[in-house]
Amino acid sequence: MPEAALARAAPTNAVLANPQPAQPPQRHGWPMTVADIAMVRAGFALLMQDMDRCAEMFYARLVALDPDIRPRQATITMSQQRRRLMQDLSSLVELLDRPADLQRHLMALARHYGIYGAHDRKFQTARAALAWTVDRLLEPTAEMQRTAWTAALDMAEALLGGAKPRV
Repeated sequence: MPEAALARAAPTNAVLANPQPAQPPQRHGWPMTVADIAMVRAGFALLMQDMDRCAEMFYARLVALDPDIRPRQATITMSQQRRRLMQDLSSLVELLDRPADLQRHLMALARHYGIYGAHDRKFQTARAALAWTVDRLLEPTAEMQRTAWTAALDMAEALLGGAKPRV
């Protein structure tokens, strides 16, 4: 993750302690609020501090949920696969406030991973595995993180399903 993105994603006590803005939420795209985006970025910065563990937990849960899902190519190592996962997530987190760009990126990733829409079994399984991983690794702030990450995953699902991005 570029250092500038890490700096923007760095958690602050204010974000973790009070993720809700004082004024009505500003929406970047449904159902993400500015506070949701800040919470996801703060949580992702924490996940990046132990990205190998995060990726290992994600893949373990992914295979536990669907044993037919295995690493995409036998020619790459699990270390490379984990690094690719975290790079992909980093790009998605970076684009949360730009839904049109996020949609283009999601569609490219879906083609790469052989996912055919938001209702594809692989997408739904990956979504569940990511939500489980985030919940376990960000446990001290689990409820706030769960709400923000659910909003992010809902938006990704809607965009992948062909919804028109809104700003």
